[in-house]
Amino acid sequence: MALDLITATALILALGYLQGFNTRLRRQRPMLAEWGTGIVAGAMCIIGMFMPIELAGGVIFDARTVVLSLAGFFGGVWVGLIAGVMAAAYRLYLGGAGASVGVLVIIAAVLMGLGYRSLSHGRGWAITPLHLLVFGVAVQLVSIALFTLLPEVILRQIFPQVAVLYVLVLSPATVLLGLILRGHEDREHTNAALAASEAQLRAITAASPDTSLVIDEDGFIHDAVTPSPDPWPGGVESLRSRRLHRAFPDEVATAFEAGIAQALRSGEPSLFEYALDTSDGRRTFEAHARIIDAPLQGRRAVLIVARDITRRLHIAEELRVAAKAFETQHGLLVTDVHKRILRVNQAFTRVTGYPAEEVIGQPTSLLSSGRHDGNFFRQMWEQLRLYGGWEGEILNRHRDGNLYPARLTISVVTNESGAVTHYVGSLQDLTQTKQAEAEIHSLTLFDQLTSLPNRRQFTERLHITLSRHREEPFHGALIFIDLDDFKNINDLFNHQTGDLLLQQVAQRLRNLLEPEHLAARFGADEFIVLLENLPADAFDAQALAERTGHALLECFRRPFFLEQQYRQVSASIGITVFGGGQQLIDELLLQADLAMHQAKRCGKGRLHFFDPAMQQQVTTRLQLEDDIRQGIRRQEFTLYYQPQVDGQGRVSGAEALVRWPREHGVVPPGEFIPIAEAAGLMPALGKQILRQVCQQLAAWRSDPILGALRISVNVRAPRSSPDFETSRA
Repeated sequence: MALDLITATALILALGYLQGFNTRLRRQRPMLAEWGTGIVAGAMCIIGMFMPIELAGGVIFDARTVVLSLAGFFGGVWVGLIAGVMAAAYRLYLGGAGASVGVLVIIAAVLMGLGYRSLSHGRGWAITPLHLLVFGVAVQLVSIALFTLLPEVILRQIFPQVAVLYVLVLSPATVLLGLILRGHEDREHTNAALAASEAQLRAITAASPDTSLVIDEDGFIHDAVTPSPDPWPGGVESLRSRRLHRAFPDEVATAFEAGIAQALRSGEPSLFEYALDTSDGRRTFEAHARIIDAPLQGRRAVLIVARDITRRLHIAEELRVAAKAFETQHGLLVTDVHKRILRVNQAFTRVTGYPAEEVIGQPTSLLSSGRHDGNFFRQMWEQLRLYGGWEGEILNRHRDGNLYPARLTISVVTNESGAVTHYVGSLQDLTQTKQAEAEIHSLTLFDQLTSLPNRRQFTERLHITLSRHREEPFHGALIFIDLDDFKNINDLFNHQTGDLLLQQVAQRLRNLLEPEHLAARFGADEFIVLLENLPADAFDAQALAERTGHALLECFRRPFFLEQQYRQVSASIGITVFGGGQQLIDELLLQADLAMHQAKRCGKGRLHFFDPAMQQQVTTRLQLEDDIRQGIRRQEFTLYYQPQVDGQGRVSGAEALVRWPREHGVVPPGEFIPIAEAAGLMPALGKQILRQVCQQLAAWRSDPILGALRISVNVRAPRSSPDFETSRA
């Protein structure tokens, strides 16, 4: 009987190897695998019952308890249920006195397997041979206990034979079958874990933007995984199962070989770069070579991970350019959204005096001068919000406490969603610019010798004054001052002395005049004063202007200290009063100038107001000057001859007198000759008169009567006209 039981046990062990084939089905169809396992276990029970050990009529023994208990333990509910149902059905089919007890043994074995499964999984028990032995002994003892339900006659006959054999044979069989099934299960778990790990690794590698290559020490490419889209010209298939020099250009293959050799030699990861023409153009790659611990087909191998660094190199280049551009002549600062300084350049330190370590992390209010009100900054930030930038002049405080003007440009930096992340400010110190502007302003509007306003500034101020006087009932006055005999100062001494005199005159004007009055240097030795806001009454305005003029004369009567001695210098002053109307600037200046010249003609050191008759005389004189020019061009001047007689009453010659006949009568020489002399027209007039005299004398010689006479013609002209000569015939 023992041999029969061992044979049944061997058949049961074969179940374990058969189950090994069935477990492969779990990878594709887990439910079908469970049903298959249950059917296999039930079938093995039935086969065991084909070859039973029959100890008494209707009482059979086999190894079904081992199969069913382990089916429930390793397979679970469905496996145990299917196997148990199949075994119980067949046992009932066989019938006999022990059929009911046999079914109970089947049910007990399945339930004990499921119970042991629940306990081991819930408490994390490991499946060890000892645990399996204890479990097997427990199952067999329960089975033996159920045998006591058999009739006493049969029980007394079989119990001594079965009890010891069950425990000694089937308990070790439980251990062996359990270990076989655990081995299958562990192998299945290992394979599943390897498959999952490989799938995960493949997914990670495929999702990576890097290219992974497995290359052995002979340069044979065992595997290659490239990102999508594939950057390699021939695709990933052109890399697998090829050697380096067939898959890559020679210079790239040589770089790979050097990197592989270094990694194999040192055992440490190596790093190298290479450039390759890809479907996206010329790209640069950075490759990391790491040795693989296990040999690959008997050869040492490395894993190479190559990353496209073309964009990184471009970004690095852009950063280098940006860093160079950041160090400009203008102070630059970068702040966060809360206006705290993150970075500054060297020019910022030069402009503000603050080194970087003192301002990093500080608010921009550190630079505030306190001279701008809240409205200024509200408008600034509102413009930044609306337009993303702001530019303007601002007054900042230097580290030493001094204020300085600066031009500030602020730009807003946003992220992809449009949220503000940073502010970039450009700061330019305008101190020198303002100084240059002030100097240009001074050169443009002020006389450099006397520091008084010059002609341009005076003219602009007079224009503003005239515009205001058209609307307001006030008067103004121009006082034209000319130093008498200033040329003598320059000639007798030197120009430095003349300059010193002009400076002292300017200082006296500043000291005498009120702040609202404007004194300017108008020419070499000419000064002009503008009096504004004089009374609306013309008489009162003229009286106030006269008092000011006399005060100026009195001021000039005081000696000037020149060349270590006092010199007396007088001035002639002309005044014109204006108010309302549409006076022109040039007209007023001419009136003041005419009045000044009239003062000079009256004896110098005097004051004279402009008289409209004076301007009429000037206008008439200028018109007559133009008429003289046209008369010379048209040859309107004629000669009248006046006989000259001697003491005896005889005619001795003739005097040629120039006359200018016009529509309204003959203009006598006393009127046009002084004007022609002042205008420089006498040379042209003299030549024309002499030409007429010569022509007349030539005509007289041809006359039969006058030709026999000796005629003397005298042409009289002022001494200042050397072109007039005396002609005699």
